Amino acid sequence: MEFNLRSIIPDHIATLRPYTSARDDYKKNGDDLVFLDANEQPRALPDMPANINRYPGSQNFSLREKLAAIKRLEPGQVFLGNGSDEIIDMLMRSFTAAGEHSVVVFPPTFGMYAVRAAVNQLEVINVSLDTNFMINASATLKQTRPDTRLLFICHPNNPSGNTQPVGEIIKLLEQFSGLVVVDEAYIDFSPHNSMLPYLKTYPNLVVMQTFSKAYGLAGARVGVSYASADIQAVLNKVRFPYNLGTPSIELAEKALDSHGSYLLQLKKTVYLREELAMAIKSLPLVEKVYPSDANFLLVKTSDAPAVFKYLVNNGIIVRNRTSEPGCDGCLRISVGTAEENQRLITVWQSFTPFSKTAGTQTANDSVTRTQQKPHRTSAIRRKTSETDITLQLNLDGNGYANISTGLGFFDHMLHQIARHGMVDLEIIAKGDLETDPHHTIEDTGICLGMALLEAMGDKKGMERYGFSLPMDDSDATVLLDMGGRNYVKWEASFNAPHIGDIPTTLFSHFFRSLAESARCNIHISARGEDDHHKIEAIFKAFAKTLLMAVARNSSGATPSSKGIL
Repeated sequence: MEFNLRSIIPDHIATLRPYTSARDDYKKNGDDLVFLDANEQPRALPDMPANINRYPGSQNFSLREKLAAIKRLEPGQVFLGNGSDEIIDMLMRSFTAAGEHSVVVFPPTFGMYAVRAAVNQLEVINVSLDTNFMINASATLKQTRPDTRLLFICHPNNPSGNTQPVGEIIKLLEQFSGLVVVDEAYIDFSPHNSMLPYLKTYPNLVVMQTFSKAYGLAGARVGVSYASADIQAVLNKVRFPYNLGTPSIELAEKALDSHGSYLLQLKKTVYLREELAMAIKSLPLVEKVYPSDANFLLVKTSDAPAVFKYLVNNGIIVRNRTSEPGCDGCLRISVGTAEENQRLITVWQSFTPFSKTAGTQTANDSVTRTQQKPHRTSAIRRKTSETDITLQLNLDGNGYANISTGLGFFDHMLHQIARHGMVDLEIIAKGDLETDPHHTIEDTGICLGMALLEAMGDKKGMERYGFSLPMDDSDATVLLDMGGRNYVKWEASFNAPHIGDIPTTLFSHFFRSLAESARCNIHISARGEDDHHKIEAIFKAFAKTLLMAVARNSSGATPSSKGIL
């Protein structure tokens, strides 16, 4: 079916003359420009951000340019909204008329579609998902009417967490005469592809994404729609002139510039999601944990209200979705931090099912009281002309590793530190590997040392010292003192000039860089016939030594004759 955009634009919108300002012709601020057009204060109040006194027109364009470059689109195909909620509302205001048109939604799904439809006096046609929470294009097309202008598809779906079959979405794009809006708020957490590549083929496709979820900017309220320039031009006619504030724009740009942190957080959330799903399956009253491509889980229980009340009584807030179609007995649970997820599990494990007071009982003090000290964590980003490294460390982790430096063998060695040192270590490194690996290895050592120093804090109650490990034909000894003095002793030699993709001379350089930035004392010696085993023994020995040195002792004392480190 050929799509005709003009046919779905109400006459009052088609003839609308948009609000314009004298500054619309300027895409970027210039130091030599004098702005006397918008009745702004010429300067901001003291202690306020720079340019906060100016309307954010040019910053909006800058963010759209960045997003267009990342998504491989043109800036005219990018529209920014005050959260996705505003974009949902604007699509309805731009392409429907109150009391005349209808929209299709697929329950159970995000409730805002129906809410904004009601506000805009539009009839909602509900086409329920099947028992696997999937859409059916043929059944949907039978229920659309000539007055139906918009289909809203949540992909991955909220609250079920599953992505929709791309083939079914394409059928709707090809056979529906209105706009097919695909809400990809959670697409970052999914291994499946976004619908963005299909924008080139289908002029009636609108893809919504957001900075609220994977980028962690829910409080900034930055939503994005990607569509043809013609569709976005209509939205730009209807939107408020400055619908997105300067602080929100600047936070979104900063998030895009922090790509390494975004990737680390994204993968960690997916890891914690799968870990949480396994743990929930064995909890009282749980019947099923649905597979999820989002940052939440839909959990079917035999008594959702009782579990919900019990969790709330113990300070844990989840969503009760049992009243949604197909979600009888279901709770939707967001993936939290490892500590938050563990608290959920611990509290839920103490729930006594089938009790007359099950919905109102609370966990005993031993469950609700925080038993562990706060985890010792750090986050480092170091950017130089040669490298850009983002590193996150949790000294009280469980061996989780997410490492990508572009150097396979180096990644393998860094994994040993996480797994054998029982620390969570996440590293995204981009370096000038086309020159050689020197800067990447050196700067990774510096960043790891900085992270160790930051995570250890005042070192009170920390063991401080650690040592030793054999491996096959090799034996490695690592002596470590985290007391604050920098010294490195290296007694290891290799037969080959390279191990994997790493020059063997750089391994000692890595540990020297680490010791200098961590302010620690490291003695390393290794013997053996196989170079691979020898260097792996060194990294594993360092990991085991680190595990001993950063361990917390029961006394809380500092192992130092001076009483301070």
